[in-house]
Amino acid sequence: MKQRLCNTSNARSFPETEGAINWIERHRGAWWIVFAFYGEADVRKTRLIRYNDNWQSTGVWTFPESVIQRFLPNSNSGGAFGPNGQLFVTGHDHAELYVLSVSDKPGELIHKATIKAPIAGQGIAWDRGEPPTLYGIVRRSREVVRMTLSPAVD
Repeated sequence: MKQRLCNTSNARSFPETEGAINWIERHRGAWWIVFAFYGEADVRKTRLIRYNDNWQSTGVWTFPESVIQRFLPNSNSGGAFGPNGQLFVTGHDHAELYVLSVSDKPGELIHKATIKAPIAGQGIAWDRGEPPTLYGIVRRSREVVRMTLSPAVD
């Protein structure tokens, strides 16, 4: 089964072998997509790929082992770039946010911090009109949680 991203004027197919598309975000004039893989044997294949407007890959980043260990037994669940360009991601299981730096050169993401957060298991999104407000989901209770993070964190 192929995964498709589409709108009224454009569609893009990705081969199944690229993993599950768990989140996508527009940031710094590019599209950023995480292709997630699951389980002890495959989670290290999870990667962040940057695409230009023609859907050509312009960079690939992998997750550091410190974050992979927190993703297990699942994978990356959500992600969003914060107000100062740091990448915030979640796994499926722990009530935590992982703050990552994305270097200009493709390679491994840099794990800057782990923040306890009252969310677990799904996507996150920044309120662009009211930073530093972050929304997340608690999958078990089906709740949306609003968090305000210290500017020093992001």
